Amino acid sequence: MNTLEKYLLAVDIGGSHISSCLININDFTVKNDGIITQKVNSFDNESIILDCWTEHLAKQLSKDVSKIAIAMPGPFNYQTATALYNQGKKFGSLSNLPIGSILEKKLNAKVFFFNDADCFGIGEYKFGNGRSEGNMIGITLGTGIGSTFIESGKVITDSSDVPPDGEIFNLPFQEGIADDYFSTRWFVDFSSKQFGKQVNGVKSMIDQLDELQLDITFTAFCDNFFIFMSPIMAKFNAKNLVLGGNISKAEKYLEPKLKALFNNDVQIRFSELNETAILLGAAALAKTSINS
Repeated sequence: MNTLEKYLLAVDIGGSHISSCLININDFTVKNDGIITQKVNSFDNESIILDCWTEHLAKQLSKDVSKIAIAMPGPFNYQTATALYNQGKKFGSLSNLPIGSILEKKLNAKVFFFNDADCFGIGEYKFGNGRSEGNMIGITLGTGIGSTFIESGKVITDSSDVPPDGEIFNLPFQEGIADDYFSTRWFVDFSSKQFGKQVNGVKSMIDQLDELQLDITFTAFCDNFFIFMSPIMAKFNAKNLVLGGNISKAEKYLEPKLKALFNNDVQIRFSELNETAILLGAAALAKTSINS
């Protein structure tokens, strides 16, 4: 990296937002401007989404910043920077587009892409609540379940001890896959089927259900999570589990149940940095790529 370039633009792209900040890649501090967030509708057409991203990023760039690290949700080919989203799903209009080359041409900057769960895990491991000895698994719980496997400070994706590409969202579980059971839509469906309550997320569910209903809901969720994660944790020999994402903000209901289930075999912690972990992780991974 050009020694004159002290800052890198770190970006978190989600299904409903784009957030970014300038990070000093020498000491990993966030520039005084802080994190800037803009709403994005992932179901818009290709040109609207790309224009929104481009305008947002262009406002953050300057002559002293020419590198961008983007934490991107899957499915995405991070080597070729090509979208693999399915039509009709979030970012479906971007399917098979070479997002990397498009943004680089529009912004005249070098763009790096990383899995958003990997960015979260590295961010927490290096700068937040994941600092510890031993292997760590970072889990993001939101519109889906994201995962990262970290050994000695490095993301592990190609090992017999982790699922293919370090992804668990598509692993079979009960009558479907993990994404069906460890996501916002599970809470929405459970509330509707069990209690006749129409909610649009975990926060609104907490506002609408009584304490007994909440206990039933989170008990079912945590029991499923324990059954699903236990063999994964054991195979990777992970003693540290860090949870992030919007669902993890219901720590009050999750923590006691999960700690009771995992007993003392696993140290369970909740994100200390939240979205900042993703941005710091993206910057750290980009710096490694630049220097390698």
